[in-house]
Amino acid sequence: MALETGEFLKALGYPTERKALGIVSHGSILNIPHGVEDVKRFFSIYGDQIPGIRGKTTKKHVKRARELGLESKLQVTMQEMTADVMHVAGERFLVSISQPLGLLLVIHAGSLGAVELGVALQQHFNTL
Repeated sequence: MALETGEFLKALGYPTERKALGIVSHGSILNIPHGVEDVKRFFSIYGDQIPGIRGKTTKKHVKRARELGLESKLQVTMQEMTADVMHVAGERFLVSISQPLGLLLVIHAGSLGAVELGVALQQHFNTL
């Protein structure tokens, strides 16, 4: 029965003995086959659960990353680029705008061929 109680406590996230006794005795979870004596027996046989002990805070002051100057500067923002061909005085240009950056890029495109437009578009990607 102690092993079954241990599996039950594992499913609860490895509570301390005091919290486990509170859960079982106050009826927080209904219709469980484990009682107060089962919880006490489990902790008397196996002691505190290792995953429940790890990560417990202490009264020591821990410096945060901000205090050490180690805060993260990396920010990832999804960009959406829209491109089109613009004709000006008989010349062709590939124009693209990227949002939310708001970057407008223009490059000369010699013709409307797939290869030349692909090279121009690749240059826009490289700039981004």
